[in-house]
Amino acid sequence: MAACLRMVLSRAGVARGEHEVREALGPPPLTLECAEAFGDHYPLDPDNPANLDFLLQVVDRGWCLVEVRGGPAAHNAGLGGLNSPHGALALPRHGLPLEMTATPHHIIVLTAQESGALTYLDPWYSSSGQPLRVNRTDFIASWWTGALLVPSDLASKM
Repeated sequence: MAACLRMVLSRAGVARGEHEVREALGPPPLTLECAEAFGDHYPLDPDNPANLDFLLQVVDRGWCLVEVRGGPAAHNAGLGGLNSPHGALALPRHGLPLEMTATPHHIIVLTAQESGALTYLDPWYSSSGQPLRVNRTDFIASWWTGALLVPSDLASKM
């Protein structure tokens, strides 16, 4: 999550290292709920269509952070041939579907939405080949907790 917040800070013109952001967030485990000091946290129900509408309105106004299942997100990114310097985010195991072997609390930065697709940045992967795009159907399937963080005036909090 620190990497995602660092991306948003950088876009706002505030240069901070990931280590500085991580220190400001506090000890792990880090979820979007832990980052409430950096913005407005919305624990949405991903099965409620009105919440997707709300999310799309938020994305139209600016960047936001969402929590997704690592497995489907990793699978979608992998389709573009991206490799991570951190290794595999999730691997199929024992014949289980990828979403059942996912790393929990994977955070991505949604940057835009248009033509039935969402554009996002995923710090798990190198910046080469990003931003990534995912269609809304795949995004809904990978949106795990429905947790959403809309960053506020981050510069004043760092």
